[in-house]
Amino acid sequence: MQKEENLNRVMEPKTISKNGVSWKKLIMLFIAVCLSAGVYGQTASSKAPASTKGWKKDAKNLLAEAEQGSADAQDELGGYFYSDHKNKNGIPNDDEQAVYWFRKAAEQGHDDAYKALAYSYRKGRGVRKDLDSAIYWYERLLNNSNVIEEKKFAREWIAEIKAEQGDATALFRLGDDYNWGWHGMPEDKEQGVYWYRKAAEQEESQAQLSMGRAYRYGNGVKEDLNTAIYWNERVLKNDKAYDGLKELARESIEEIKNEISSAREQRLSQPTTSSSQSTADADREHREAAQRAEQQRQAQIQQGLQQVQNSLNDMANILDKNKQQQTTTTGSGYRPQTTTTSSSTTAKPTTTTQSSTPQPQKCSHCSGTGKTQSKCTSSGCFGSGKVQVSCSNCSGKGYITAVGGLKSNCITCKGTGKITKDCNYCKGKGYIEWTCSYCNGTGKR
Repeated sequence: MQKEENLNRVMEPKTISKNGVSWKKLIMLFIAVCLSAGVYGQTASSKAPASTKGWKKDAKNLLAEAEQGSADAQDELGGYFYSDHKNKNGIPNDDEQAVYWFRKAAEQGHDDAYKALAYSYRKGRGVRKDLDSAIYWYERLLNNSNVIEEKKFAREWIAEIKAEQGDATALFRLGDDYNWGWHGMPEDKEQGVYWYRKAAEQEESQAQLSMGRAYRYGNGVKEDLNTAIYWNERVLKNDKAYDGLKELARESIEEIKNEISSAREQRLSQPTTSSSQSTADADREHREAAQRAEQQRQAQIQQGLQQVQNSLNDMANILDKNKQQQTTTTGSGYRPQTTTTSSSTTAKPTTTTQSSTPQPQKCSHCSGTGKTQSKCTSSGCFGSGKVQVSCSNCSGKGYITAVGGLKSNCITCKGTGKITKDCNYCKGKGYIEWTCSYCNGTGKR
């Protein structure tokens, strides 16, 4: 009987202290504390502020609108409570109150409230830190917002948080969405590479392969075959990469090396053509420049000649007038009388004009040849008639590489890397011949 009593005393949770607190009461108290501490996503504050002492009129009006159900007012009020210092409206800093109003606005589908609530859970402001709850609210924003920028914002933060939790594949998938324009994301190759890189640096093998592809084809980055090989080699060294992925990386490396080898052989097989083309282009440019300079000089000469001709014509006119005056007064031997007589008669003088045809003379500018010469101004020639160009046999290096890597002096250029040839512009004469602009090539003036 005594043992039964003792057993009932142990089994019956009446009191565990001298204050007489039962187990049931302790359990209820524990649940209340958990709820007040933010367990299951609840905030410590579940009602509006009890006092608005010190609040300005605008702040009180904002609170009234929020209590009437305005999502914009609720989000704005949450922002005031979230401030790091007491704001001008008199609303004090209270992170728990901020989360309370953000939640109310978010439940009405307010985009900014979604973001604010997700941030609160991500940073642990006003609630305990909970990355899963942060992802939940970002997903609410992603699924409910009609604004593409908000969707991008949500997708990026979901990927970032999952990466913090060790899931780098989320970063790779976001890169794929940007790269190909999937799942409502805008196609943006550069953004795709940005997220691929973040995932690849966390040893996400699919992202590493995508980085190799991006650098190989220049998608979102400048084409760089060596960097493409680097990222494919990272796949081969990645223990997390499955065999099929490594095989793709191995094939890609082989193809890229073949591309590099082919490009190198093509460059080596066309040194003479490139050198000749460069020389021809340079000669053409010099020839065109010399022609423009000669045209300008000829125009200046013609202008000067016209001015001289005008001056000579003016002088000839003046001389003709003087001759006519002299002939009028002295040509008939007439002398004016000093005394006047009424019966005297004045004979009119007669003048005779003799015309003479000028005979053509040898042009003094071209010495009667009809041609003029000017020194060749082509680069490298400058009147010598010769220019130096890169040796086509050794591509300007001065040596030939034999089998086994041995080098020997080029016999064509004797190790100088240059050869001398006639100037293409003046044909080795050292001067350019032009038609005389004074006599137009006739040799006579």
